[in-house]
Amino acid sequence: MQNKPALTNEALDVLIEKLRRTPENFKVIRRLQETGEFPLVEKEPDTYLGVVLDTETTGNDIVTDSLIELGMVFFTVCKTTLRVRGIYARFNQLDDPGQPISAAATAINGITDDMVKGHRIDEDIIDASLEGVDFIIAHNAGFDRPICEKRLPIFETIPWGCSFKQVDWKAEGIGSAKLDYIAYQLGFFFDGHRAEIDCIALLLALDQALPITGTTGLQQVLKNMNTPTKRIAAVGAPFDTKDVLRAQDYFWADGTVPNTDKAWTKDVPEDALTSELQWLKQNGFKNKSVGVPVRVITGLTRFTNRLPPAEIVYC
Repeated sequence: MQNKPALTNEALDVLIEKLRRTPENFKVIRRLQETGEFPLVEKEPDTYLGVVLDTETTGNDIVTDSLIELGMVFFTVCKTTLRVRGIYARFNQLDDPGQPISAAATAINGITDDMVKGHRIDEDIIDASLEGVDFIIAHNAGFDRPICEKRLPIFETIPWGCSFKQVDWKAEGIGSAKLDYIAYQLGFFFDGHRAEIDCIALLLALDQALPITGTTGLQQVLKNMNTPTKRIAAVGAPFDTKDVLRAQDYFWADGTVPNTDKAWTKDVPEDALTSELQWLKQNGFKNKSVGVPVRVITGLTRFTNRLPPAEIVYC
């Protein structure tokens, strides 16, 4: 029996289009084409220069674990539309952390102690390449930023956004904020868990028009990144108010991370500070007037352990 000839690209395109016309029965997804998703471009005056970043680490503790791989994709964004123009440059290097890589980490990313032995990220290249960068986006900036800053202080000087926290994926009908699930919902899949390919996948996901609002994830991140918030730390709130505080979207910071308050904490828009403090007095402190630390949080200080000075405000 002779083998049937493989379908041509043109024939596949016809079949795919037929399937897409029946979305109630079929969903077509494609493999991420790492080298061809975006054109190579130069920086132009009407564009921002952004970075999508991903790390691989020895484990998942931002205090005790260390960087073992850093991937960055530099891209330009039209200042008017906030759509991606193309890729400007790429960076990917391994880093010997001087400590063992956990078995759990290796099981996810495939990186072993032997692979990183003797490798060091070139700090001079990092410093030079990040000059002129307007912002950095990571899919879990609350983890990636402290890990990067611990190893490379240049990351303290650039505003960061988080595509996990600062895009309302659920409101877009996407029920999980895991990157592989977002990709699936947006029509592609990729072989992830190495830094650079995760960056390409994130950039592609961020530049897609989302199904409900028609905005892009990138547009949402940049809006939220550039909007200052006020961080309230309910230091000393009675223990029996914890459930009330949690229901009001306060999160517990246990103080084990350096430079953080041990308190129920919440970020609110600047114009909501007064009403939130009134609520906190009535519900968190049982109508007792208490001075609490309030900090202004921006893209330079969000998702980092470097908290700005606090103002004590009475609720």
